[in-house]
Amino acid sequence: MGVVRKRKRSGKKISGILAAALLVAAVLTGGYFYYRSSGEAFRFDGKSVSVSAFQTREGPFDAYVTPYYRQQLSAEDTVFYDAVKYMLENGVGELKVPGTYAASDIDRIVSLVQCDWPSIGLSSAWTATTTQLGIGDVHLTGPVTRISFQASVTDTPERSEQSLRVAKEIIDRMPPYTSELDKTRYLYNWLVRNVAYKADDGTRDSYRYKSLASALIDRQADCDGFANAVTLLCGMAGIESFKVFYPEGEAQDGGAAAGHVWNVVRIDGTYYCLDASYDAGYSAGKEIATNIAFLVPTSLIARDKALDPSVAALAPVCTSTAMDAKVHDVVVYDADADSFVEDASKMLRGNMRMGKDYISIKCASQKTYDELVERMSEEYGPQILSQSHVGSARWVRDSGFRVFYLFVE
Repeated sequence: MGVVRKRKRSGKKISGILAAALLVAAVLTGGYFYYRSSGEAFRFDGKSVSVSAFQTREGPFDAYVTPYYRQQLSAEDTVFYDAVKYMLENGVGELKVPGTYAASDIDRIVSLVQCDWPSIGLSSAWTATTTQLGIGDVHLTGPVTRISFQASVTDTPERSEQSLRVAKEIIDRMPPYTSELDKTRYLYNWLVRNVAYKADDGTRDSYRYKSLASALIDRQADCDGFANAVTLLCGMAGIESFKVFYPEGEAQDGGAAAGHVWNVVRIDGTYYCLDASYDAGYSAGKEIATNIAFLVPTSLIARDKALDPSVAALAPVCTSTAMDAKVHDVVVYDADADSFVEDASKMLRGNMRMGKDYISIKCASQKTYDELVERMSEEYGPQILSQSHVGSARWVRDSGFRVFYLFVE
């Protein structure tokens, strides 16, 4: 899994009685004071840009992505959101925001920008300071919050344009599917077969695997890079998609524990989770793409982890298992040997006639999965092979998602 690094924060007290009062009130309310008149500008690396200018500017991915989280924000939050997006898309080193923002608010808005847009990775580390007006800030009417990024996971304009070209080529090669399921599965399978998963090893060099370009151009990515690619490709295909994540925590040994990023997609009006980085571990470089972590409930990916509060308040909790029967060849709702062996054998024979030399089996419960594991190698497996007239096969199983794959050899 990729690492979602903690954002770094630092702050300085605002001197003066008025500034101190503002800070106390901000802490008590858990929010921020927003000072903005209709003509007041924000500053990006010292350059004044009006609110209307950066809010109406179209970024390189705006034509393909409908930002899920932005649509749910207040008017004030939307202005701050758009300023952060403008900053990251344009390589701005420092943003000066009129007003006093609590660190929790900055963290929340930055995370939502990162989760909406494929061009911005979730591992960017930021620092914010709130100060009195300084030289050059006379156009502002109150305290100023300065935000800078120490390590921004954002591609250069050239790399972004190249990623868009690659994504358009992938979309152009997609068969003329009419269903949202078929479109999403085609794009998912392309990624898990063609992009190698690269784990974050904690070094600075690992940042190169977190961007959209790392997945589409370099063909090597961690969970962040995969999730960015899914967001863009699904958006281009007209499928709603956005990122969710749980952050890093404290490991038992006192070190940093890994966080994880994946996608939520909306298929036929229902939200599901998918994790292309997970299936890439099974499928990269191979002709067959597994769909182990494809269109599943949130609980199967997050396990015992809680989503980051910034997205948990807005993202849907995916619970539906309605796609199991469409994604997998056989869904086992109990451990009845006769019906399971018969169904699996029939499906394998049918698949082989169509040139598909494997079947996937999904267990509806952990109890059923455990029972099948106990009896598969000695009993069920040989029976399926015998009834399917197959000499040998290779089994791949995944206990976390309760899935078996049988590959004919």
